[in-house]
Amino acid sequence: YAGNMFEGNIAEIIFYNDKMSSSDLEKITTYLSIKYGITKDASSGDYVSSSGSVIWDATANASYHNRVAGIGLDSISGLDQRQSKSVHSNAYFTVGLGSIAATNSANANAFTADESFLVWGHNGSVEANTYDSDFGGENLSRINKIWLFEETGTVGTVEIAVSESDVTLVGCDKLYLVISSDETFDETDNMILMEHVGSNYTGQYDFSDGEYMSFVTYESHCGVALPDEEITFDEFCYRNEGTWAYYYHPDDDENLL
Repeated sequence: YAGNMFEGNIAEIIFYNDKMSSSDLEKITTYLSIKYGITKDASSGDYVSSSGSVIWDATANASYHNRVAGIGLDSISGLDQRQSKSVHSNAYFTVGLGSIAATNSANANAFTADESFLVWGHNGSVEANTYDSDFGGENLSRINKIWLFEETGTVGTVEIAVSESDVTLVGCDKLYLVISSDETFDETDNMILMEHVGSNYTGQYDFSDGEYMSFVTYESHCGVALPDEEITFDEFCYRNEGTWAYYYHPDDDENLL
């Protein structure tokens, strides 16, 4: 248009020789959204594969339609997204097929079946990621968000990575993935200890369709003095299990004090 201009980056331009139907537009916007980690506006329809299968129902998942991202293989669309993170602020974590590499093309893990997807979104528009939700156990705090994961086809085990700059852990504190079959999280759910690797905390899990995920921190009180002692064991961690407590070294939690 005369007198108008665009200043910015354009990731991809797609040309067609015919007018696109509404169902075609859903497929195109799904391809772009999954590839670039951009959340589709819920009013623009569901996330669908090239065959028209719904991989994220925008209406049914309305309360989780925030920071939606995903990985997946769709040969007809030319999509092979092996790792992804929402481009929106406070997306918090990256998901990779099997592992997370420096780039998507560098991820050597391959999907075993075409039209396989893992798509996720969280349950609120709160920007800050804070650990202020009660988890029911002493020294345990859950992040103020829950993510819903929808699987189509067969994805398998994925790696989830959180940058150490996005979570505050002191001394022997731990970060856990918590997986639940429903939206109620407690200590009976599957807790997976995340390992500190380089500048990230990482954990692996094979999601089933419709599972929920959150994060929990465990405050272990490193450097607490032993009762009735005048010295402080700075290199040891303190753990309170409710009915009993003990001290342990972070590199050897088999030999307790």
